Amino acid sequence: MSIDSAIGTPALSSRGSAKRPARAATVLHLLRRLDQSGEARMAIEFAAALNDIGGRAAIAYHAASATHELQRHGIQPVEVKLGGRAPFSGFGAAKRLAKLVAESDVEILHAHGLDLLLIARAAAAEAGVKLMIGFYEDAARVARLSKRQRAALESADEVTVLSELAARELLGAIPNLRDRVSVIPFGIDFSRFDPAQVSAHRVIQQAQLWRVPDDRPVVMLPGRFAKARGHSVLVEALSLIRDVDLRCIMVGPDAEGPAFRHQLGKEIAAQGLSDRVLLAEECRDMPAALMLADVVVAPTLEPGAHNRAVIEALALGRPIVASDFPVMHDMLTGNEMAWLAPPGDAMALSWAIREALGLAIDRREELSRHIIDIMREHRSRERMCGAALDIYQRLRPGAAAAA
Repeated sequence: MSIDSAIGTPALSSRGSAKRPARAATVLHLLRRLDQSGEARMAIEFAAALNDIGGRAAIAYHAASATHELQRHGIQPVEVKLGGRAPFSGFGAAKRLAKLVAESDVEILHAHGLDLLLIARAAAAEAGVKLMIGFYEDAARVARLSKRQRAALESADEVTVLSELAARELLGAIPNLRDRVSVIPFGIDFSRFDPAQVSAHRVIQQAQLWRVPDDRPVVMLPGRFAKARGHSVLVEALSLIRDVDLRCIMVGPDAEGPAFRHQLGKEIAAQGLSDRVLLAEECRDMPAALMLADVVVAPTLEPGAHNRAVIEALALGRPIVASDFPVMHDMLTGNEMAWLAPPGDAMALSWAIREALGLAIDRREELSRHIIDIMREHRSRERMCGAALDIYQRLRPGAAAAA
């Protein structure tokens, strides 16, 4: 199956801010799942930006999902079997992927996530194309890389990470990557995550949908429902601040089915918090939802590489309470409207939430403007995509000779 017939030459749009090169690259992005994850979001943004400057981009993914957004940006969706747990499934997946790459004149295979690393390496080697890896795991994950994963990373033509912290850890473990590691932080679409663009009507509409009283502060935990996200710790913390009449909204998709959400509902009822905590389904208008929040909480139990919901909340100037991991220090440096609590410590989390809710309104507005300015300077979608496009052009065959 070739992707050529389905990929035309897309027109320029307002998304593309990069200068159009003489000839842009052809890139096949590789995802385990086409979902709402941060890596899927980056793949879509990179592919759309490449199409905007006259390149060709497709996204190959293992699990079926809605593809309307890809089609809207002229990105060809390609569903491929990327193997399972059977001993030789990875070999077959690499063969299928290499055939797709060769038939489509792909120049760069961009794999998003470590779980696709070995398949992508084998496919790129067989097809004779450049390999780019998005390393989105937390910095601590570097120490747990297997020998095969280290070898695969070392053979990549470029590895991108989300932070300077991750870059230092990766280079400490694999020094030979020194000239092939780039830091591309997650970027925000400021046409959506901008307080000035989120109308009061949208916020009121969201509040009415969730039946949130307009005279109660709102504590929000956005993100996938999964044990590692710390929902249970937040429930325990809320039980320790019953004197504060607040509403808590936990909103997001189910990571692994509805079982965890069901168990969480039982915990909330056992603590007598059913009238204060809402377990909401995935929200289509997250900018309006986040604008409802007086405090956004990320009580994660594991470090993670980045927290997309926190970054989006920062873009809207929301106060943050998060677990005290190095990655959060990296994300929240210089932010006077952020509180960190030890992971899993419900008491510390409750005091951090209490302090965040007690921030004076005028001080909060002042700090909010400052945070939004910082985010706009360093975390724009255009900046993120521009960095990726530069790498694609550098990796494109013949780029060195053209330079």
